[in-house]
Amino acid sequence: MKNCKVVKNCRTMKDQCWICDNYGLYLPKDKSILSPRQEENKLKRKLEHKGKKLSSASKRGKSNRRNGRNAERELVAWLEKIGIEANLVPMSGALKSANIIKALANDEMVEKMRGDIKATIGDKVYTIESKRNVNSDTWYKKAESGVIHIKGFAYLLRQDLFHALINGVELAVADEIEDKGFKIVHKYFEQDDSDIVVISRPYCDRLFFIKEKNYGTISRTSK
Repeated sequence: MKNCKVVKNCRTMKDQCWICDNYGLYLPKDKSILSPRQEENKLKRKLEHKGKKLSSASKRGKSNRRNGRNAERELVAWLEKIGIEANLVPMSGALKSANIIKALANDEMVEKMRGDIKATIGDKVYTIESKRNVNSDTWYKKAESGVIHIKGFAYLLRQDLFHALINGVELAVADEIEDKGFKIVHKYFEQDDSDIVVISRPYCDRLFFIKEKNYGTISRTSK
């Protein structure tokens, strides 16, 4: 083979080089030295692997977005069922990902586009952020005992207790805890400066995190 780039590392007899086609007879002495053909195949496999990985990530991303949107619609349906006027914020996810909301100069428009859902409880409209989170065992465990006051941050309630709360039932606080282990919940609130964050997961009722400053208003509201 003319212009062989690995001839010094090849164990093939030199009198056979003339029949070697595209390094097909390459037998390396040092296997770490690859022929151009091997380099090409290695790059091809790498690109194919990357393509499969991106495709898999894309499918997971689409699935997550679909599941998240379904959770939002189901939450709106449940809120309406218990007598709360609720509406999905149109294209909220797409606008957030493109940072369009932050770029808007109109404060009124920004307010309308915040969060995933707008819910009217009494005479006030609350911004709700809906999140699916399957890694929420700790929060569900804490909520089993009743209303949990996370000092300086928020109140954590099960779905049934939230229902009672917005209907004017006075609920005793079951426990007051330090604000530890809720870093991601802070991020959920901060994403759109929401008033309420609702956590959902398969086969479980929802959890409601209500900002400390809003809890008193909602608890005094009878629908």
